[in-house]
Amino acid sequence: MIEHHPRNKAEVQTLLEKALLHMTSEQIQHWMLFQFQPEDMYCFYIEEQLVSVIQMESHAVCIQGKKVAVNQITMAATHPDYQQKGHFSTLLKACLEQASYTTFFTFCTTNFPLLFLHHGFERISTSKRVQIQAKDLSQKVYGTILHSNKDTYELYQKFLSYFEASILYTKEEWEQKLAYATANRYQALTIKENDELRAFFLYQIKDHRAYVETCIYLDSLALLDGLNYLAQQSETILCTIGQDERIEKIVPIHYPRQKDSILVHCNDSKSFKRYFATKKTNMTEFFDALNPIWNNI
Repeated sequence: MIEHHPRNKAEVQTLLEKALLHMTSEQIQHWMLFQFQPEDMYCFYIEEQLVSVIQMESHAVCIQGKKVAVNQITMAATHPDYQQKGHFSTLLKACLEQASYTTFFTFCTTNFPLLFLHHGFERISTSKRVQIQAKDLSQKVYGTILHSNKDTYELYQKFLSYFEASILYTKEEWEQKLAYATANRYQALTIKENDELRAFFLYQIKDHRAYVETCIYLDSLALLDGLNYLAQQSETILCTIGQDERIEKIVPIHYPRQKDSILVHCNDSKSFKRYFATKKTNMTEFFDALNPIWNNI
């Protein structure tokens, strides 16, 4: 039985703790606190047992100058005792059918793309993780360094203006993302130049390595300031960036590896072609013709 809303919060957390082996119990608790949206969660029950969940949120993206409502899958999990039995596929099909009534696209960022590619999703972009050696940087910082995520939403909006088809979070959603990152021990770093915010990093330092999960910046000098500061604190910087970011033009990078895939499903092909005045049905081709995509928060 599929239900649009979990029967209780505790059963969702129990399912996630059994299914998400890449997350610690503490991280799952933080997700429940800052990211869980019961009104956006679809559940598959077998009698009284919750066996699979998908959280599908409503957001907006800007495509060809038009602000478009989309869905985004932000959580998907199936109890290990019920995997490989088709329950997740049944639930996903129900979610996509529901989405077809209201939006053109459903987005998903995942490092398990095959689960979704089998259901009509197409890969439109990826993120990558690169290594930067501290010895390759000057370690000189010219801007003002602050350890705060305050007032970063305007910077985030400016940064996204250079990209297309990227999820546009509201200020409240952005602040929830930051609170979630802080709970998971990510530190905030901002760079100011002439009293203007120019760059923002979310990072952790472990074993002489700086792990940068998010970096947004308005120019290469601000990006370099952030990297040079982290080079003072660590021997190696591992930075997650979008596939179209070319930071190798300003700093040597090593061992670039794909991290996550950004996938999209066309929920209603007829309405999509009419609204965007296109004959394309292949989502990869359609999104390739747009400006670069960034969805790394």
